[in-house]
Amino acid sequence: MPRIYMKALRMAKEYGIRYQPEYRFMAAQAAYWWLADNHRGQFSEEYRELSWLGRYYHPSIHESGPCQDDETALIYNALGA
Repeated sequence: MPRIYMKALRMAKEYGIRYQPEYRFMAAQAAYWWLADNHRGQFSEEYRELSWLGRYYHPSIHESGPCQDDETALIYNALGA
């Protein structure tokens, strides 16, 4: 499993999101968008993790990033710290 996804799961647990049924989805969504915004090119470790995560999370055509008003945004912002 990608290290960024594992970090997102830890952040969800720290914020108490873990007890919601969709917390793994929120962690995957936040990790996907964080990796999409911060990878260092096609041959980077982050891009490899993004590709791996892309097998499990497929963003909607209407998404351009995590929603800024839910728990996904908390996880996304914590990944950058």
